[in-house]
Amino acid sequence: MGFLRDIFSPKQEPPRGAAINKDSRHHSAIALDLFMKGMFNEDIQNECLGHLDKAIELDFRNAEAWKIKGTILSVKSGLFSNKPVEEKFQHQTLACYEKALELDPEMGDGWQNKGELLKSMGRFEEALRCFDHGLSVSSPNPIHLHEQLILSKVDALEKLNEDEKALSILDQLLKTDISVMNKGTAFSDKGKILKKRGEQEEAVRSYRSAVSAYINRKAYSQAIRVSNEILEINPDDAEALFAKGYSIMGSAGEEHSVQLLEEALPCFHRAVELRPAEFNYVFGEAECLKRMGRWYDAIEACDRAIALDPKQEPAWSLKGFVLSRLMRGDEALECLKIASSLNPGSSWAWIQMGEIYGTRGDLNEALDMFNMAIKANQSSQLAWMGKSGVLQRLGRTEEAEKIKMMLRGN
Repeated sequence: MGFLRDIFSPKQEPPRGAAINKDSRHHSAIALDLFMKGMFNEDIQNECLGHLDKAIELDFRNAEAWKIKGTILSVKSGLFSNKPVEEKFQHQTLACYEKALELDPEMGDGWQNKGELLKSMGRFEEALRCFDHGLSVSSPNPIHLHEQLILSKVDALEKLNEDEKALSILDQLLKTDISVMNKGTAFSDKGKILKKRGEQEEAVRSYRSAVSAYINRKAYSQAIRVSNEILEINPDDAEALFAKGYSIMGSAGEEHSVQLLEEALPCFHRAVELRPAEFNYVFGEAECLKRMGRWYDAIEACDRAIALDPKQEPAWSLKGFVLSRLMRGDEALECLKIASSLNPGSSWAWIQMGEIYGTRGDLNEALDMFNMAIKANQSSQLAWMGKSGVLQRLGRTEEAEKIKMMLRGN
């Protein structure tokens, strides 16, 4: 604790009840802003710590500065990664949180952070007391923090093998209007406890709900993790294989990774092998093949999906898209016309038809298609851009420029 004593001295103490020094608060705000922009960047972390040390030097009563410093040291130490946490960082971080809470005992997120640190140190009972204290001062707002404290408490209870109490708390939490992301975590935690107790069927049911919540929030890495938990129980669970493939494909889209698509495809293949009559599984396989540029395989998968349910517009749209990439315009238009008749409110088929007609030089037909796409979805930038391009080619420059200005937000 020597580094704390170096900062505190009686001569620095402002009058009791005085407001926190303005410059101190300013340095705290700068640190927080920087940290949110690059929390895992070591140079930014060090710059933040410099501002926080200055904030504390200007006014050691700045509880927010102590808390933020603790949070940065937590990240710097590897608390939120799979790296072992260095002991020197543990003690420095803990000292920061303790000072923040001494100055402001009503700081719910301070109790949350301190509890998480103690939990990482294996001090579960102390962590539990922190979470309980945080709940006593944060209830019920902000709701996100309140939910996080409950979930952290559940995790500590599970570590202490108090499974019944943890399950009871989770069941109560899941009866509330819990946020989607925390809902995923709650179901995942419940599945973990049930799996440990040997209640595999109930565990899978909870894990499925977690996967659904995570996919809904596009939290694909979490969805993959929980899908793997299901597959550990049953390697031939078709629903989990499909969810895993879908989530890997979602991650591939965010990272523009062909390698991830190659990892997703076997999941779809196996799900289809297990349940060949499931439209979504076959369509997922087709979508993955399309993203990989395997056009002919994608068409074959689309045909299988259409055979299962010919009234599904996405399969016709996807096949039309692939055919257009193979320069088979007439066949593509045939598919896209079927898609638009099945779902006139989907802009994608209209856009694809507009592009095909535009490529052929049939500009009036192209314009009609982009107008239909805009009618289906007024906010579709692709449709507006397509229309602007056609108008430009028709010599209607002023109309085209108006659209471009609108898209730029002018």
